[in-house]
Amino acid sequence: MEQFFSMKRWMRWVPALCLVSACSLIVSPEDSRLGNSPDGGTISSGCGSCDDGVACTLDRCVLGRCEHEPNDTLCDDGFCRVGGSCNPTRGCVGGSARECDDDDPCTEDRCDPVSMICVHPPREDPSPEEERVCTELPDACSDATRIALDSSGRGSVSGSFANLTQQYTTICEQNPGADAVYFVDVPGASDVTIDTEGSEADTVLAAALNCGNLQFGGLGCNDNRNRDEDTSRLWLHRTPAGDGDDSVRIYIMVQAASESEDDEYRINVRTRTAAPDQCTVVTELLNVTDGGTLVGFIPARNDTKSQIGSCQRDRESEEQESVVSMIGNDRTMRLTAVSSSFPPDLHVRTSCPERESEVACIRGSARIPYAARLDVETKRGQRYVLFVDGASSAGGTYSLQILP
Repeated sequence: MEQFFSMKRWMRWVPALCLVSACSLIVSPEDSRLGNSPDGGTISSGCGSCDDGVACTLDRCVLGRCEHEPNDTLCDDGFCRVGGSCNPTRGCVGGSARECDDDDPCTEDRCDPVSMICVHPPREDPSPEEERVCTELPDACSDATRIALDSSGRGSVSGSFANLTQQYTTICEQNPGADAVYFVDVPGASDVTIDTEGSEADTVLAAALNCGNLQFGGLGCNDNRNRDEDTSRLWLHRTPAGDGDDSVRIYIMVQAASESEDDEYRINVRTRTAAPDQCTVVTELLNVTDGGTLVGFIPARNDTKSQIGSCQRDRESEEQESVVSMIGNDRTMRLTAVSSSFPPDLHVRTSCPERESEVACIRGSARIPYAARLDVETKRGQRYVLFVDGASSAGGTYSLQILP
């Protein structure tokens, strides 16, 4: 009887103890005073043994009994698999998995639920025929490899600089190492983000509409996207329409930042319908926070002709412009614009339609190469609207480096 009351007093504290330490009560099956679970549950001597091998159940040990609660959210990550449910014995059933096949026999295709993109690393154990085909390296324009995009407009590719050679030189790096060339087909009037997030190597990126124009950076190039990162980033804003099916081919070069660099690189591509160049909805503008190089295509008869800076003449409100936004970070933001089409005027505001909110403005040089540079002190959390202005009615192309 004394033993019974002693056990009863001890059991009174179990719920409180488990709430404090997030523990489960583990009772040894050999304990004859308590015996096995009366309703047939498994009595475990450790929560590790409660693993039922079903990935979507929550396994836990409660009062000596293993419980396996199905969790449907583990079958739906919002990208790689959508709409699945958890069967307590079979695992995830139903739903649909994202199709990541890039039609490349040299890659293993899988979905990465963390980065929410399809990844295509090289095959680890290719067949002899696959090995023969896959040993051709993307070392030059003639060997450029396609980056396939999934249904959401995303794709990636990875490789190593170890077996590549240097073919090109850009204005972004004076003593570069090896490089690799890829291409991607995107719809016209798109915004394309290209970065090297996930690379072990220090990289340089360049893009061009014609592979031969990758020399000197093509449309634009980027070394370090900001003062704290070795990775590179390019934005292509409002890509021009191509021939036939209206898609346009973009050639992408990734380059080692030094001759001694031989680590692995990764290229990530994301596309979306081009953001507007208007002040109607500022949150819909292309966001260039964290820095990189923006390549903009200003089409003829653009709809933004009303916003002018204090350093411009009023008649220049008829000129074409691009509009993007970024969030400040208590640093000096350096903007450097270059164009072969027009002298790029730069002006910056804190409120898109309000000329009185302007914080800086500078006119582009009237001599080729047309260029402008502007330093802007930013405040953390403040939204800034950046205008690249001055294109004629015929439109034009520019490159804008944003260094926050």
